[in-house]
Amino acid sequence: MTERRPGDAIQVTGAILSSPTFPGDPSLSTSTATDPRPDEPAAGSELTRRRLGCSGTLLSSGCGCLAFMSGAALAIALFGAHLLSGWGARALEELLASGLNATVEVSGLDLSWSRRQTVQSVTVVGPDGQQVAQASAELPSLLDILNGGDPTLDVSVDVLSLRSRVDEGGVDDLQRTMQIGEQGLLETALRSLARWGAGTSPLPDVRVSLSVKDWTVDDTASGRGLVRVRDSEATIVCRMEAAALILDRALVTWPGRAEPAEVSGAVHLGPAAPVADRSPVTVQRLALSSDGVPLDVARSMGLIRRTPPEKRGPSPTPEAWMHGQAVDFLMAELEAGAVIDVDVGPDPGGEQLLGRFEVSGPSMTLSLDVEWEGGLMVPRSSGSRAALDVLVRGAAGGVAGLLEGALPERLSVQELSGPLDWTLASRSFSVPFEPRDVLNLRSALMEAMGSMQLGAYARVAGGREAQVRLQAEVAPDLELSLAHFLTNIAFDGERGSTVTSSWRDGSSRIANLSLRTPSAGGANASPGEMQVAAFDVPTVMLGGDRQLPREIQALLPERLSSIALEGLALPRFGDWEPTGTGEQVRLNVVAGGGNEFYGFVEGSILSLPFAHLETSPDAAISRTLFERLMPWFTAVRPQPGAAPKLELDVVEYTVDLAAAEFRETGQMTLAIGSMLARLQSGLAGSTFNVPQTEWVEWGPDKVRLELNDDIVRYRRAQIPLGEDEEPVQLSGFLDRGDNVLSIKAVVPANVVVGAEDAGILPAQLTLTGPADRLDLAVDRDVIAPLIDAIRGGE
Repeated sequence: MTERRPGDAIQVTGAILSSPTFPGDPSLSTSTATDPRPDEPAAGSELTRRRLGCSGTLLSSGCGCLAFMSGAALAIALFGAHLLSGWGARALEELLASGLNATVEVSGLDLSWSRRQTVQSVTVVGPDGQQVAQASAELPSLLDILNGGDPTLDVSVDVLSLRSRVDEGGVDDLQRTMQIGEQGLLETALRSLARWGAGTSPLPDVRVSLSVKDWTVDDTASGRGLVRVRDSEATIVCRMEAAALILDRALVTWPGRAEPAEVSGAVHLGPAAPVADRSPVTVQRLALSSDGVPLDVARSMGLIRRTPPEKRGPSPTPEAWMHGQAVDFLMAELEAGAVIDVDVGPDPGGEQLLGRFEVSGPSMTLSLDVEWEGGLMVPRSSGSRAALDVLVRGAAGGVAGLLEGALPERLSVQELSGPLDWTLASRSFSVPFEPRDVLNLRSALMEAMGSMQLGAYARVAGGREAQVRLQAEVAPDLELSLAHFLTNIAFDGERGSTVTSSWRDGSSRIANLSLRTPSAGGANASPGEMQVAAFDVPTVMLGGDRQLPREIQALLPERLSSIALEGLALPRFGDWEPTGTGEQVRLNVVAGGGNEFYGFVEGSILSLPFAHLETSPDAAISRTLFERLMPWFTAVRPQPGAAPKLELDVVEYTVDLAAAEFRETGQMTLAIGSMLARLQSGLAGSTFNVPQTEWVEWGPDKVRLELNDDIVRYRRAQIPLGEDEEPVQLSGFLDRGDNVLSIKAVVPANVVVGAEDAGILPAQLTLTGPADRLDLAVDRDVIAPLIDAIRGGE
């Protein structure tokens, strides 16, 4: 048999495996700490390995109870001549015990040169004196074995009982007897088959038929109780460069299971296409059918390692978090006892490897049809049916939880629809996952999902929909109810992922939520972002985690036609915190009637390069806009019976939404309709011929302002003086920080020089002082030359 070294590899479905024995990752490699070997095998044991190949290898490596019994039977056959000469059962016991940490008792030998031989009883007693196994065997005649009269050596082994107790360290009597430590029995048997398949020496074909009547494992140390397997029928087949482990049937019971669950499966190893530096062994077929046996039962039996999976640490990316959630969900179904049906093998032509995976658990049903191309699992063409189809039953709280992570704190989210069934389907994927990876399923799935490419969609199954209500805490009477419509998922291990979810409200208008996660690390890594597009949104829901300033809020209508936000910070995924995202949020808002504004939010700074808004001014707009920016008015209101109108345009407008007081920067133009205004008491009556209680008509007109934080500079404004007088045109500034107004106006003044009336001349007035208590001064610089000329002519 060819010697294998730790650096050798085994090819499985076209891939190179790092395991020195059976396909698997480093957790499956041979370890002297957990797989001790006898110090030095006896000469007879070495002869057994060389002559009998498959079973000899199984015996010498201590690969599990089933393999051990087959090796024992063939060892009896090999040494039958010595036994007939008087060496007897004691020599056979010593031979079998040499590879075990146990005592072997053999009785009822019936050996023959010409007919099939039998062993009535082989009893294995563990180091604690407790019986571990009892079996009987039937095997070919000595002449068939030694002379090769039959091309296939058929061996039958009936295991009457296996008894095993698991200690607190997670090792049972069977593992301890065979000196394999924590290594699983299935893992060990498959390693031995792979060793055989990689051999090149001429060896006979061997077929071992195994029947296990009763196998009981006491796993009370872990809290799982007694696990029992009855009426197990299996076959081990070894041929040149080929081997198979076939379980025809096993009936399994465990605490809480009234009726036994049936399990069957098979692993076929065979020659692979010749490739340099690769082992000639590959998986030709993999099958598994389980009627709901939980993974914990397989752990109790020691078929797979008992060590529980390590808890995942903080997720480095949102993809890793999402993959971890998906893998944990699938593993939870397997732990709970999902019904499994796996069939992987060649197509009828024998060239293409095809696979079908069916999993049906309490909360999930998964169907997957695939083929392999260059070691990648890709969809199998099956007409209109999706190659990947997943149904998640009774999911509740997922939508609201996701939206709560994506939306500001001031918005509360309520899921109205309750538990729902969700479906996910895909016709396009590429996953680096191979049949051998099932031995280390969790870590293999995580690694595969991190490198896969996937395009899929998800939606609610059946006629129901995911109903979600968003409510603004600042205005509980305003809410937005949405129904989930469709979610699309696109993931690429190199470029990150995009999740786009479509929603609709009661009027069937569509909203969209898009998450684009960062790509793989490196100099050209993208930061990732979230995008939101919504229609018919209550204005009160704007402003992030802060309420919009009341001055801006008053200008906007109660509902906006559409909102598009790009570059939002990603929501928190598990332990992953978004980094380098959300530095600048781009917004595009359409308020209806030709109203729109486009801009940016960076931190708490709102910037609008351009915005146009048309609205009907009311008392709230008058207080927050006209009276605040033009303090010579004490009150402004729409004219009764008229259709008030206000058009507002801003350029390079900026405001700090987090500032204690509302202060803008930029240029603003107001085109007002027909309004009524009342002047300050310091202007009405004594300064201008307007009664203090009179409402004067203002407009239509335009007001142009320049805003620079505390300073409001007037480029074009006016003080209306009633129907019979022209309005006073103003220029100047308002210092809102010091509450000081300083404006100038040129007005017609009746000038009297001495006793002579000089007539109506232009005079410049200066209004200064506190904005609510203005003083009037007449600037004589404009009319002084005229007065001097008049006096010079006297």
